[in-house]
Parts: sequence; C-alpha cells; structure tokens
Amino acid sequence: MALFLATTKPVAPVPLNDASPQFNIQPITDRETPVLAQFSKPSVVYLGSHTGCSCGFGYCMHGDPPPEPPEIDTPEDVAELERVRASVSSLRACLAECLSQEEAVELFACWEGDEESQPEERADVTPEHFDGDSFRLVQKGFYVVRRAG
Repeated sequence: MALFLATTKPVAPVPLNDASPQFNIQPITDRETPVLAQFSKPSVVYLGSHTGCSCGFGYCMHGDPPPEPPEIDTPEDVAELERVRASVSSLRACLAECLSQEEAVELFACWEGDEESQPEERADVTPEHFDGDSFRLVQKGFYVVRRAG
C-alpha cells in the first residue's frame, strides 16, 4: 500500500529509520511521479508507517467497510496493534499540522504500481476520520481532508 499526501506548502521530510521504522515522510521517487496527476496541489510526498510502507495505516482484519475491530489473540498482536495505532495517530497529527497552514489537503491510497489508476472512492473527511475502534485506508481511495468544525 502507498499513501500520498498533496499540499500547497511543502511538508518537511521525516526520515525512515530502517532499524526501527516509524511514521515517515519521503519525497516521491521517479517511479511514483505518475501519482502527481491525481492531485490539484503541487507538493506531493509519500507517507510511510511503522512497516516502512503505508500498509501499517490500518487496524482492521476483516471485510469491507464497515471494518470489524481486529482480533487480538497473542502478545504479538497487542504489540502490533500498538504500533499500528501509533502510525495512524502520527498520520492524524501530520494532517492536523498541515491543516493549520491551509484549508484542505489531499490523500491518495493505492497499491504500489497503481499510482496512475483512477480513484474508485472519494471522501471528504477531517483528521478525526483517521481514528476509532477500527480503521483502514480504501484502496484507490482519494480523500480531501479539511479542518474539523
């Protein structure tokens, strides 16, 4: 999974620490430049989670929306859920920070290699959308994220 953020103002990178991956913000690569066509805003970055990629921005394990809460069976499941929730919380904080400087930002989620694919779902949301008992990104989902209130 790849998650791209488009803003009017550039977003500062957050380096990926390969030894201990956490939320990170990377410039897009040459291979990812086709994703630029998805956005109306000029500054586009890749958002990564604790997995290094964007797959860690979701904590549901079953079905299509509405997703069911994940099943937690082992201590490893508990630890992974904590890492996922931290990644989603960091994503939410990043969006809130961007929205302190502009009215709206755009996100596009897709499998790597699908950067040119047309969005299959569109949603207007606030940063609080990225929270709750269960959460996942919609593949080929395009989100316009606006300030709450």
